[in-house]
Amino acid sequence: MPPSHARRWQRRTVFNLAICTFAATVLGVETQGALVPEYFVISYSIGLSVQVCAWVGSYASTRFPRFAVTVAATGCGLMLGLALAGLLVEGDPAFLFEDNSSLVVGGLIGALAVAGFEGLKQLRDAREQLSRAERDALARDKALAEAELRVLQAQMEPHFLFNTLANVISLIRTEPEDAARLLERLTSLLRASLSRTRRTDGTLGDELAVVRAYLDIQSLRMGGRMTYRVEVEPGLEAVRIPPLLVQPLVENAVLHGIEPSPAGGRVLVRAERSDETVRIRVTDDGVGMNPDTAGHGVGIANVRERLRTSFGASGTVALFEAPGGGVSAVLRIPATRAGDTGRR
Repeated sequence: MPPSHARRWQRRTVFNLAICTFAATVLGVETQGALVPEYFVISYSIGLSVQVCAWVGSYASTRFPRFAVTVAATGCGLMLGLALAGLLVEGDPAFLFEDNSSLVVGGLIGALAVAGFEGLKQLRDAREQLSRAERDALARDKALAEAELRVLQAQMEPHFLFNTLANVISLIRTEPEDAARLLERLTSLLRASLSRTRRTDGTLGDELAVVRAYLDIQSLRMGGRMTYRVEVEPGLEAVRIPPLLVQPLVENAVLHGIEPSPAGGRVLVRAERSDETVRIRVTDDGVGMNPDTAGHGVGIANVRERLRTSFGASGTVALFEAPGGGVSAVLRIPATRAGDTGRR
């Protein structure tokens, strides 16, 4: 194995052990009120088994679709990890397969490990793109924008993912149906996000699929304090849009508008056509706009920069006080449909 590959797998092992420690600690504290040694044995067994299977699968990824190899490696690692943990804990490889909660927890740990590996891969890919951009001055602006997007995703998505999985773990014993629904929504979000991040361009339909999954998760996490609606005029789902233009506006509405409000609130996402422009409005009825910081946050700055890179002066975003309270963010982009190459 080349030294660079060996260092990469060493970093993955350290990251994997950190994820397993986190999962076992949260599970023990939430279910038993203390650290449980058996949970650490189970977590490490599953996490390391998934990593070994991912390492073996990496040699097959050149012949088979990467997504299929990832799913197969995760499934094999989960089964091997449960068998190994059962052998170590009770001396019986089949012991944990008889407990449904063990299968759920094992699936969560496996998902954490895979998500962590994907995050590291995205971060590594982003750094490689940044390095190539420095060598190619003619493509510097576009390459930097794409690389910065991937770095942002690699930094932000694990934080949201860990928080959501911690909620799932805490609900497993007390509210298993809510835990299942939350895990279902998280699976939809991860599937849409992984598909989207492999492309530098997508459609409004792709972006709104991620937005709906995100809002589903936040609505469940807030226990009914938040409602939402997504409205799209027919035919606009095919409009071309770079990834991560609408989602940061929705995240701002939830995190800075609805979540701080004691009464909660509602988020409305509406996309409509105006001549040759698509107007996407994200409105919340939360705590309102802070005049000292409104429009100057990192999320809005990233959206403005991506609009400039992708559409020039034709793409804009602005914040307004919403009638009746809250904030309305209005995004305008050219109505260029997927597949069109000559029009802007």
